[in-house]
Amino acid sequence: MKQIFTAEMDNSVKLITTIIHFGLLPIPFFLYYSAGAFETFLMLALIVPLFLLTYLLRPFQYVLDTDKLVVRKNILPKTINLTDIKMMSTVEYKDLKIRLRLYASGGVWGWFGYFLSAEYGNVLLQCTTKKNLILITTKDDKYIVLSPADVKGFCETFEKLKRATKK
Repeated sequence: MKQIFTAEMDNSVKLITTIIHFGLLPIPFFLYYSAGAFETFLMLALIVPLFLLTYLLRPFQYVLDTDKLVVRKNILPKTINLTDIKMMSTVEYKDLKIRLRLYASGGVWGWFGYFLSAEYGNVLLQCTTKKNLILITTKDDKYIVLSPADVKGFCETFEKLKRATKK
């Protein structure tokens, strides 16, 4: 029984993504007139791959399958075996007490990557909104945060699958 849950971007993610993209893209063109072609090329060579990589790493779906949870991204999907999940609960973003982005996107296409939490230590966020968050604790005490659009349906499906794997 495979169930797919969407990861919808909220308005703040859309706004941050738009501002960053339209705010940074004109810079190389201004550089061309003030500094020259090489500097423009260098700036574009940095910005375009970074934008592309961020887009490709964004979570867009969460798939609960009979034995695993998959965070779907265009590249490098994250797979967690259901048997490796110790606990799952809903959580508010403020309760995570995020202090620092370690290797992460802080709003461009979502919040994903590793963040430092005063409450949990290193936390892997795979979210497209700061609402409707689910905190997953693995058996090796790692923390993963997801943001499915249908939190209730996600939790119910997870519980059904978890019970089925115990049989």
